[in-house]
Amino acid sequence: QLIANEAIGIDPAMGAANFGGNNAVIFTTISADTGITGVSGDTDATRFTNSIKASSARMSGFQVSYQHVLGETSGNTSAGRGQAYSVDYTMGKAKATYAYARRNDANGTKAWETSVAAASYDFGVARAFAGYAERQVPTANKQDIKVTFVGGSAPIGPKTTLVAQYNKIENQSGDAGKDANTYSAGALYALSKRTTVYGLVGLSIVTGK
Repeated sequence: QLIANEAIGIDPAMGAANFGGNNAVIFTTISADTGITGVSGDTDATRFTNSIKASSARMSGFQVSYQHVLGETSGNTSAGRGQAYSVDYTMGKAKATYAYARRNDANGTKAWETSVAAASYDFGVARAFAGYAERQVPTANKQDIKVTFVGGSAPIGPKTTLVAQYNKIENQSGDAGKDANTYSAGALYALSKRTTVYGLVGLSIVTGK
């Protein structure tokens, strides 16, 4: 799992892959016609393979993690290589996290980079969070975006949790200058410690500059 997208307080509501979740939003492009469309083209955008990860012990609330992705091209160690790191601070019911990741393409040049900063607080009856993320793709069409997000989760019983999230997406690329707002909400039900079923609804609204 890519460090910059782990559920370490950054995305407690919608999860990694669901509509409105940070991974899905950060690694999508904005289309002038349909708003949010498919992933940016890097199949490893939200998950690294052939990687090594190390995390420090938590000291005074802080924990640092680093992940190195090995290139898989013989004779070119830069091709496909990637790095990611995060700094997490947890104290009581409060949590703050900064994470960064980048990946090279098959030629050994930077394909994309993303950074996320977020904080959350557990009030007991609900957990609220907010954050900011950026993605940069140094290509002709760039595909750069900035995302501001807020949301929360609230348990309503021993097995059921309500979730909601809002994302304000600013398109920094040349796709007709379109931005977007996404709204998502749903409920999760824990069948067991390892199995959860859920229902979600979402809405994406494309706006002009």
